[in-house]
Amino acid sequence: MKGVILDRPIEQLNKPRGVEPAGLISEFNALGNHPEDIYGCVDQSIKSLLARLGVPEKYAEVRCILFNAIKDLEKRPKEFSGHYIPSPETRLVLKFLVDFFVNLEKCRFFGKENFDQAIDLIKGKNNVLIVQNHTSPMDTLVPLALLQENYGDLPLSIIMSQVFEYARVTNLITSGVEKFPVFQPKHMARFKDKPGVINEMCRQNAMALKALLTHSKEGGKMIFLYPEKDRNSNGMGVPEPAAMGIPEVVSRARHDLYILPTCIGGVNSIFPNSPGRNELDDFFQIISRGQGDFYCGEPIKYSDLIEQIGLIPEEDQTQLLRKVLGSIPEDPKLKAKVIISIVINGLIAQLVVEPKMRGIYDDALINSLVKGIVSKIRAKT
Repeated sequence: MKGVILDRPIEQLNKPRGVEPAGLISEFNALGNHPEDIYGCVDQSIKSLLARLGVPEKYAEVRCILFNAIKDLEKRPKEFSGHYIPSPETRLVLKFLVDFFVNLEKCRFFGKENFDQAIDLIKGKNNVLIVQNHTSPMDTLVPLALLQENYGDLPLSIIMSQVFEYARVTNLITSGVEKFPVFQPKHMARFKDKPGVINEMCRQNAMALKALLTHSKEGGKMIFLYPEKDRNSNGMGVPEPAAMGIPEVVSRARHDLYILPTCIGGVNSIFPNSPGRNELDDFFQIISRGQGDFYCGEPIKYSDLIEQIGLIPEEDQTQLLRKVLGSIPEDPKLKAKVIISIVINGLIAQLVVEPKMRGIYDDALINSLVKGIVSKIRAKT
């Protein structure tokens, strides 16, 4: 294959590269602006991976899947569209990940009857936002495998954090999934002294949200969202208020929006949460075959949830903010988003089996408020 380098060591293939404002679009949104080394890196990585898994005979098949996905990504326009839809070639990447790394026989699906309700909702053209805790880069893999096994193909997409350092690995590994890539405030903060970069990030976020609204207007969509600020394998962490812009946007569509709280556990057996281990060579060296548990709560109508959150007494809101943030935001809009985020994360925490894994949400006030809100909504419906 022209331009493919197979004999260079992996550490040379993954040299750090700087990011300049003029190169943002190709750096952030294409597979990377250095296709001459991506093939060699993948080729060497999958050889050792398949040998470790005891299936070296699968080399040609896996190489074909990943190389075809890379070629497909390279052919795509480098201009950002806000909405990534996988091709038939790239969808095979998800199948590869599920087949090789998810032991479905050992995965458990709790609350399937609640997900059945969500299926009925999307059949009625309602939209469903699946909110989930975040413990590992592979958190979505087990739910997608279980949902495919139980329901077949679903209209699923993911709100995915866009991180410039890992453009190659994230774009390749998630290329089989429909997604809306957005930059989080913590990533944008790294470029506070580069207004050109910040402006481009804001432009791309606006395009992603516009694409999400267009998508939601069709109705009958399911969208995955992680409302925490960071992944944390030791328990749920601080909420990301900016994530509450997602349900805000989806609720503007002409269809009702429902929040479906879910919880994932045990996925660290497939890929542990280790910051900095997202480049291709490390990814293929660390990932293993494993399993996880997927817990699903009852869907809640978003408008009912917002109505009940608005009735939380000011004194309780102040206590919540001090418990979770340690301070009270001055901006009323930010304060409202944080409260909504705490309640939605609290809904997720209700599904977490181990109290210590609930993190900051293993709290009497949060539990009481969340249970009270759910009880009032159920009584109303």
